[in-house]
Amino acid sequence: MLLVVLYFFKADAFNDFQYQVFQHNIGYINSELTMDNFFQSIRFILQSQWILWTLLVFGIVAIFRQNKTLQFKLLILWFIFSAIGVSLGKRFVLHYFQQIMPPLALLACTGFFSLVFYINQRKKKPISAGTAFILILFLIVAVPVCVNYKYFTYSLRQNIFTVYSENPFIEAVTAANFLKKETTPKDKIFIVGSEPQILFYANRRSVSKYIFFYPLTGNFSDTLLKQKEVILEINKELPKFIVYVNYVLSLGADYSTPKYIFEKIGELLIQRYEIVGIVNPQYPEYIYTGDALEKLIISKKDIFKDTQIFIYRVKTMNT
Repeated sequence: MLLVVLYFFKADAFNDFQYQVFQHNIGYINSELTMDNFFQSIRFILQSQWILWTLLVFGIVAIFRQNKTLQFKLLILWFIFSAIGVSLGKRFVLHYFQQIMPPLALLACTGFFSLVFYINQRKKKPISAGTAFILILFLIVAVPVCVNYKYFTYSLRQNIFTVYSENPFIEAVTAANFLKKETTPKDKIFIVGSEPQILFYANRRSVSKYIFFYPLTGNFSDTLLKQKEVILEINKELPKFIVYVNYVLSLGADYSTPKYIFEKIGELLIQRYEIVGIVNPQYPEYIYTGDALEKLIISKKDIFKDTQIFIYRVKTMNT
């Protein structure tokens, strides 16, 4: 942690660091409770990982009944604090639950071996180490595969949609490949949306420090201030490409979001940029460019309201 702090001090960015890590997150955890997300996530987790959660219960019971050492009791504390971490934002998004997986897995292992020990105490012929290994392999591999067999029959697109809804993960790869070909490592990009993986895949840098859009559209007291900061960053150093990810989940905007950033970026796109590519979710591995792009725009009147990725390139002086 100290090395991280020193790095930001050296980069003259400590104020931004402490703000994003502490102040912004304090505002985030004061957001409204969304119980629908909680029940939806819990239902999905229990359906796919019910064995782990069952063994977790055995593990916790065994730790207290067998008066196990302090290390085992610390596992319970780890699990509790991880669960608090999941709950702090009160949004219960599915991937937030990843932080409870390490203590959950260790407690489930404790439960499994305690269960084996319990059975061995009451059987004349104890369970051998080999049998126990085969049993745990069956529990952690065969049963989850059977419970979640449908995911093995789905296409990549179906799996992504089932787990992540309309998040444009395949489209992001397509857009990134295009940007990598059309830019040099020195060129910068700005993404209107929360798809930083595009920058990673393209191996290009953002013109702004905000690689996620959620701090710019969330219901925070300083949202408008941050929007103005981003517009200043863009005008100071025009990125070669602006990628507009027109997905509700990626933009994170709602009725309470200040419209300043969208208005200013809209003006900038009209005055200084030209559209050069569209990635449509119906064909996520294909990018419309050139003649195909022109035909697509002509064929659809409200195309710029559709859910898809729009790629704009800064106009040259002769354009």
